[in-house]
Amino acid sequence: MDRKTFPLRILPINSLKLFSAVPQEAVRKLAAEIESTGFLRNPIAVSLLESGEYGVLDGETRTKALEQLCVRDILAQIVDPSDPLVSIGCWRHLVDQDSMRLLREAASRARLVIRKGNEPSVSNIDRCLGVTFRDGERFEIVLGSDGVLETNKRLRDLILSYSTEKQPARIGSREVDELDGTEHDEIRGSATAKDVDASTAEESVLINFPHYGYPELKYLSSLNEELPPYLLEVSFPRRYLGVNLTLKILADNVSIAVKNEFLDQLLRMRLCSCRAAYYSQSVILMNG
Repeated sequence: MDRKTFPLRILPINSLKLFSAVPQEAVRKLAAEIESTGFLRNPIAVSLLESGEYGVLDGETRTKALEQLCVRDILAQIVDPSDPLVSIGCWRHLVDQDSMRLLREAASRARLVIRKGNEPSVSNIDRCLGVTFRDGERFEIVLGSDGVLETNKRLRDLILSYSTEKQPARIGSREVDELDGTEHDEIRGSATAKDVDASTAEESVLINFPHYGYPELKYLSSLNEELPPYLLEVSFPRRYLGVNLTLKILADNVSIAVKNEFLDQLLRMRLCSCRAAYYSQSVILMNG
């Protein structure tokens, strides 16, 4: 391949460390789905930590679901966060008025300052969560200035206040803010782009979050502190999708070396037989 591709490997699940928290209900639902289909459809994304463990950048729900199913290993693409082509940031959440009410109530219980504002601050001095209503009204919830650890705990409580029962729609950091009649780069979660336009036309609220850098992720991880769920966004070129490894392969009691040898043969076969497609978003779709 003529451009950089981060390696795809089968890794022991017990070698992984989650950067982000995962609601148990989301794990339960995904585990049932994976068990029903018998496949892990897409690799997770990880980075190698100084401890020798792998930090999960994307795919924490898949990781916990396989762990719940007592599967030994998982398919992962190993990403180098220092590479300039790798982008780590935060999703924006698109929520309804009920979720907004829960967020306000959680902020009031925590006695956080709520003030009129524009965009969230990304400084370490005064981090803010920014909220934008459809009519253009904006306000900020001040998370505090006493360090990333306390800020993270407050932010986690706020996000869990509205996301425990219902996964928020997540909008990638590259889209424009105007939601009327525009196509978004990427929307994930419980709603698609079409669903967002139809179901939240006049009620949607856009929530922006302060930025987390990779050094902060490692720092929090070293303290066994997790980021809030549905927050961490990572993008990188030539991402593998649709490899479709069966649970039997991942659960088999054979060595990782043997499994990775099989994986390498599978990738070569599909690439050489044109059973892969390349897309403008730098995705490699392995047609099973």
